[in-house]
Amino acid sequence: MFLSDQDDRVTPVSIEHGIDAMMTEDGQAFEFYYNFLIYTFRQGDETLVAKHYLDQPGEVSLTPLPSSDLNTSFAKGVLLYLAMRYSRITTLGEHGTAPLTAALLSELADAVRAAFR
Repeated sequence: MFLSDQDDRVTPVSIEHGIDAMMTEDGQAFEFYYNFLIYTFRQGDETLVAKHYLDQPGEVSLTPLPSSDLNTSFAKGVLLYLAMRYSRITTLGEHGTAPLTAALLSELADAVRAAFR
């Protein structure tokens, strides 16, 4: 079976490319260089943002807002969108990244398998 972006229940309202970089004092090298994509998803009052660093293939971090609930239909649509494109999804919070809960991962895996039936 072939899937296309037309099969997505939820799609980003924007995908932006960004670079954060800083040169060393002598200007000869980068002190740091982050090349990334930002996905913004919005439905009604709900917004979720995901960030993918281009040097980390297969990985994306979802940044839920404090009021976000990852168990809503919208959030599950966002997670399915990301799961169809990335093999590892983490959430980004005030204490760094964390994996999705086992229950949510299981439900997501079932949804991905169902999409290919």
